[in-house]
Amino acid sequence: MSAETRRDFLAIAAALSLTPAVFLQACARLAQPGDVEADDAALLAACQRLLPLVDAPAEPFLEAVRQLDALAARDPQAAQAIAAGIAALRRGRPGAAPAGDFLALLIATAIPVLVNHPEIWRVAGYEGESYSRGGYLLRGFNDLAWLPEPPADSMGAVPSGTATGAD
Repeated sequence: MSAETRRDFLAIAAALSLTPAVFLQACARLAQPGDVEADDAALLAACQRLLPLVDAPAEPFLEAVRQLDALAARDPQAAQAIAAGIAALRRGRPGAAPAGDFLALLIATAIPVLVNHPEIWRVAGYEGESYSRGGYLLRGFNDLAWLPEPPADSMGAVPSGTATGAD
């Protein structure tokens, strides 16, 4: 993750922890893509602010929007919260809407879709699960050059031959 991306992530995290209004204002300022309808464009902008990865493709975020649309289709309360959040984004006055409900719904629905998407893994530099390849210990987890080596007797049992550093 680049320093700029980290900075964006920290800014969003701070905004989420301080007030939902700050988050919604940031979403309202994002450019709206032209290939999705207006409500979905607002949801897309909000999802992109939740996980601000510069080089991320649109597909994972569009999948999160599809999940939000499906949730709204089957749950009237979710549909109402999403509609209120979108209306707040359009007005540019997020404090007037139940931002907490909208943000809670957005986070609970979109974040799992995004963090479990292989395209997001690629952009973030995550290789995916490691269990099938022998675990993390011998695949780079122990390559922290900036830490001193622990004493050998404090290491415990170290698996041998389960994985190599060369994948």
